[in-house]
Amino acid sequence: MGNIEAAYQVGHMLLFGATGNNPQQGVKSEPTEGVVWMFLTATNGYTDAYHDMSIAYQRGLGVSPDPILAYAWLQLYTDSINGLVTTRVELNQMALNLDTRSIRSAEGLAANFKAGNWQQPVIVTPPQEPTLTAPRPRTIAEALAIEAGKMGSVVKTSEVLASLKLSGIASGGNGSSAVINGKILSEGESAEIPTKSGTLKVKCLKIETRSVQIMVEGEDGPRTLSIK
Repeated sequence: MGNIEAAYQVGHMLLFGATGNNPQQGVKSEPTEGVVWMFLTATNGYTDAYHDMSIAYQRGLGVSPDPILAYAWLQLYTDSINGLVTTRVELNQMALNLDTRSIRSAEGLAANFKAGNWQQPVIVTPPQEPTLTAPRPRTIAEALAIEAGKMGSVVKTSEVLASLKLSGIASGGNGSSAVINGKILSEGESAEIPTKSGTLKVKCLKIETRSVQIMVEGEDGPRTLSIK
């Protein structure tokens, strides 16, 4: 539980940001990463994460605003803490903005969550920067290479690989998971990883305490990402 609690604190700070004694000690909010961490801790049974997931869907933090999912997560949180008065009031206020069908749908989702049937959040990422292009050719040979797409491919590949980032590792009842560029991966899982310069297909091979071994499609061998 200690690891999950630490993961929750990381997710909470990334989702909402945190202030320090001076601006340099603060933590800037990164909602797209924060909601990934929050979902990870929620699915490992950390109840405070249910409430934060509800807020994320209410405010559109890292996800698109969704009042039904916001209500479902808050319903799950309310049930998990035996319905504190303040939380019941919050739930009732939210219900005033929903019709009967939407409330029933949200309650059904909450029941599914309670049974362990989680709905993976669709992360909303900020607009990506334009992909880097190849430099202006200096020779005829370079011009021919660019025309064939070779030089541009080399530039793009190096930039994309350099932007892979291991955000963190969490351990819980479902085993260890690594967060790479906002994507949650367990050992043996593959995913399309978005980067500022493009997308890579990555397979998680092995998760260590502060690093993860991955295989990037198109590379000859595995590479290691470490938490910095």
